[in-house]
Amino acid sequence: MSARQKAFVVRIRPDSTHGLDELNVQLGRGWRVVEVAPLGGAGVGSRDDAPELCLAALVVIEREDDSATEVIAQAEKETGEIVEGEELSGETLSEELEEERNGGSA
Repeated sequence: MSARQKAFVVRIRPDSTHGLDELNVQLGRGWRVVEVAPLGGAGVGSRDDAPELCLAALVVIEREDDSATEVIAQAEKETGEIVEGEELSGETLSEELEEERNGGSA
């Protein structure tokens, strides 16, 4: 199997984060962190306000390519629901997805 990689820029400010929620979702789906590189800090803010500290990091994640896992992730993305239950073979899952696309009739 080949490994797939994704990269995220995670920014952290005193009152918010950007990219952290999506990173956590991917880690929950079996991805693992393979590299983290700090991008430094910066002051951000409007012209009239004092700069606010913002830290950022580049995070590279990786997962072995698994077609069944990809099918489930795609189904979750399309339906907006978590796919749970008994393990399904790729053929059974494909049939269920096709049925769902056809409005419930095979």
